[in-house]
Amino acid sequence: MKFTKTLTALALSGALAIGYWDFKDNTMEISRKSEISKLPIKSSFCQRADMNNNGLEDYVVAGPLVGEDKVAIYLLENKKTHYEPKLLHDEIPLKNASFELRDLNNDGLKDISIRGRTQIEKIRTHWKCFNLINKGAFYIQE
Repeated sequence: MKFTKTLTALALSGALAIGYWDFKDNTMEISRKSEISKLPIKSSFCQRADMNNNGLEDYVVAGPLVGEDKVAIYLLENKKTHYEPKLLHDEIPLKNASFELRDLNNDGLKDISIRGRTQIEKIRTHWKCFNLINKGAFYIQE
């Protein structure tokens, strides 16, 4: 009788322990990190949003290009099994750039507003803003 109770307790505790294990699939997280590491930028900052209204979270990644004083901005488009990088713009002449995602023209698609400093002379700097307007399949700079 004692042997049966021990086996039952072990089976029950084993079943409960399995319920706490996390077998989460990290394929998308690995894909995102892998794609960001392949981009030709020194450092990056990113924001997550559904940029094409397909119900899947995409990532917008920006950072200074390696060896240049320009900022590049990429879209990592969510393809359900992996992220596909897409260069949106790489000729943004800004330093210390930052960006935000919002609908600038009220069309339902998130646009990208990029701000940063431009250096006109060695002493003077000016703040400048670039907008990338989302047109669905492509972006237009304003």
